Amino acid sequence: MQPTIVLHGVEIHLESRELIVHGVPKRLPWKAFDILVLLAETPGHVLSKEQLLKFAWGGEVVESSNLTQAVAQIRKAMGEISPGHSYIETVPRVGYRLVAAAASKMDSPKADAQIAEFPIPQEIAPVPVRGRIRKYSIPLLLGAVAIAFALWLLPPWSKHPATANIAEVPFTAFEGDELSSNFSPDGRQIAFAWAKPNGPSHIYLKTLGSESIRPFVTGDGNQTGPAFSPDGRSIAFLRIGRTASTVVVKPLDGGTERSLTTVSNPHVVLIASPGPYVAWTRDGKGLIYSNHGSICLFNIDSRREIQLTQLPQSSAMSDADPALSPDGSTLVFSRPVAIGRADLYRLSLNRKADPVGPPVLLYGNEGWCRSPAWHPDGKHILFTSGDWISPRLYYLDIRSPSSAEPVPNAGADAIQASVSPSGDMVLYTRWFFSRTDS
Repeated sequence: MQPTIVLHGVEIHLESRELIVHGVPKRLPWKAFDILVLLAETPGHVLSKEQLLKFAWGGEVVESSNLTQAVAQIRKAMGEISPGHSYIETVPRVGYRLVAAAASKMDSPKADAQIAEFPIPQEIAPVPVRGRIRKYSIPLLLGAVAIAFALWLLPPWSKHPATANIAEVPFTAFEGDELSSNFSPDGRQIAFAWAKPNGPSHIYLKTLGSESIRPFVTGDGNQTGPAFSPDGRSIAFLRIGRTASTVVVKPLDGGTERSLTTVSNPHVVLIASPGPYVAWTRDGKGLIYSNHGSICLFNIDSRREIQLTQLPQSSAMSDADPALSPDGSTLVFSRPVAIGRADLYRLSLNRKADPVGPPVLLYGNEGWCRSPAWHPDGKHILFTSGDWISPRLYYLDIRSPSSAEPVPNAGADAIQASVSPSGDMVLYTRWFFSRTDS
């Protein structure tokens, strides 16, 4: 199953970038499709011309006539929702919106109520680091600036997080966007993706206690989501392509990288899916990721993919953000349950990493619950929750999910958490929006 937005008589297939209008396949130019997706995710909400131009063309300077032409292409492809009424409404001197009636039959029980909770940022906040999520996150991630922070928890988090001595410390502050940080098994270094301004995302390594970094994967295209193997000798990551991603493993000693398999791009598996994108099995012989709606396990030796989860037919998005417990017995992941909401689910696995029963609900709070990260004690997880442009850091004891609480004094605007092997430090990306109502 591929992610699809279902409107009144229209299906928008995100991965194939195909439009189905009353059963008839349509094709849209690349920019026009991106604009349609953004409008369809925010029905009834007026988006300014500046917002749409920035979203579709990034930092390029283009004439507003390009937007006018793209909207005309969308209208021609979609036709009319009713005689004399287009799906896309022009708001004079402001911008455009998808008429609310078009969303009345979206494939979600809470579509109208939830979608209104997606305010759209118009410009990037003036903070020390500037930039925006790059091409690997378009079309569903909007402009954001990322700074990685360290969160120290003393005494160890496993004793009682709420009483820990917590301090939030800037860990990197490079120009551009820093994302998907991950600790090495020995806790001595981190891997992260860094997109310099107007450049692609590459993977870098940083040793704790040192200010220097070194490039690990560069070259053309975007790379993201680095994950250290259990033995610390290799890193798995995603190389983002135009329509799909490649799962790649590269040795830390500079050996030849291996392209293992192709999966769906992370920006279509869950709105603003922040990762983790790849998780290793405990024995280092398998990789877990999201692909075409399901969480899957790839056996490196046999090069076979096994489907671990199956998304309910009522959902148009995808299971995402897999995180495997230290003993390999429990997989936690994010599952969309309505537009604007995703819950955390858990799946028990046997020693062969085969599912033991179906996934069960772990925690939900009416917001986006995502980016789960295990504490090394195997009893606690960190995750982020809130609306998708202002998430914050939470923790819970998996033995008592109702114990979930925000991390005190830290963790605002947080995504992509990673816990150190010693359990006393958490890395996460902090992002910022500046928004105004249109």
